[in-house]
Amino acid sequence: MGTKKEFSDLFNTFTCCVGSGMENHSKYAESIYYEGTDGGLYINLFIPSELHWKSNNIIVQQETRFPESDTVRLILAMKASKTFPLHIRNPQWAFNGVHIQVNGKQVVPIKDSSGYFIVHRTWKNEDRIELVMPMRLYTESIPENPNRIAILFGPIVLAGQLGKEMPDPVYGSPVLLTDNHNAGAWLKPVAHDALTFVLRGVGHPVNPIFKPFYETYDQYTASILISLLQLNGRHDKWNTMLRRNGGTRLKTLPLTILESGKCSRNGIITCRRASDRI
Repeated sequence: MGTKKEFSDLFNTFTCCVGSGMENHSKYAESIYYEGTDGGLYINLFIPSELHWKSNNIIVQQETRFPESDTVRLILAMKASKTFPLHIRNPQWAFNGVHIQVNGKQVVPIKDSSGYFIVHRTWKNEDRIELVMPMRLYTESIPENPNRIAILFGPIVLAGQLGKEMPDPVYGSPVLLTDNHNAGAWLKPVAHDALTFVLRGVGHPVNPIFKPFYETYDQYTASILISLLQLNGRHDKWNTMLRRNGGTRLKTLPLTILESGKCSRNGIITCRRASDRI
């Protein structure tokens, strides 16, 4: 079933997490940049910001619309040229690599064992570094069940929009009628609406719009979906079981079909063996 974000009120549910949650955002600035023991600069987070690097008398301006855009620009301001390594974090989700240009020319950085690209050179005033980190759609399974998946675009968890009214606890949340975990095959971008996608043809009973989970606050959402297979030759057995228990016919079957026992419609699907559950 879908779920909805709940917010604390002023007196009855105001916990310490509320204050800590707000404090988290103010602390991002602490980790955008680090100074390395090698005299270099680490770029950890991609956030519009300005760093006054006092030990080297350098100002670093970071410009980006990330994650709406996959491009980050760094502009250096200094009175005298300096030689030092620039360490740029290589995101785990950047499956197509990170493209780095310095003053409009492509560079081939060194990749270290800790997940950073290193560009070591003599830097001068108004040097410009541009990073392009192509993002793509992909899925991640939960550890306990490879067929319960989340859909991501780059680092962003996407959530299916289910409306402002609570959906039916059994039939209100979509499942994926496909065994293809390549989300790019059945989730398509919505034109002129950044980070918004629509499910195409594999959702049952609906094909909802997907938006970033962090942007969704007034709707019920589904961020973990069940991926189902179309299993040939077993529809009759499944439909017979549904008829006995008051259900309706389906044209497709769950990946882990109930092999024994009766199914129930009182909020969840149950069966005798844990391995049969979906």
